[in-house]
Amino acid sequence: MGRGAPADGEARTSPAADPSPPGPHGSTAVRWGPAPPAPDGIETRTCVVAQGATVRARTYYRNAGGEERTVAPSLMGPDGRNVLTHCVLDAGDEPALCGTPHERGPGGLARHTAIAEFADRAAGGRLLLRSGTN
Repeated sequence: MGRGAPADGEARTSPAADPSPPGPHGSTAVRWGPAPPAPDGIETRTCVVAQGATVRARTYYRNAGGEERTVAPSLMGPDGRNVLTHCVLDAGDEPALCGTPHERGPGGLARHTAIAEFADRAAGGRLLLRSGTN
């Protein structure tokens, strides 16, 4: 998406740029997945975010196709636990994000995977695009 995102699979550590989960924590580490081709006007990039002892999945996107869509980001952990969230994407061109809640993250950043699935609401939830970390 070109807005200063790191290269595919790169992890970086920086001060927290958004609200932190409750309790003590250190810096924020992010592992990005690749930027998939943009079908139907959807541009996206998905990552796993670790803050101290918590992790979450986030997907950053633009929905330039003019259609209302949904996105379902999920966080998969090493213990077999999955966390899933759903968001509705407005039919606009503004950058936005959708993410799972913070979860306790045994194993930290490297042992979690994030996947975001974009669907067409008008077509009964037909899958349009899947974005994720490696």
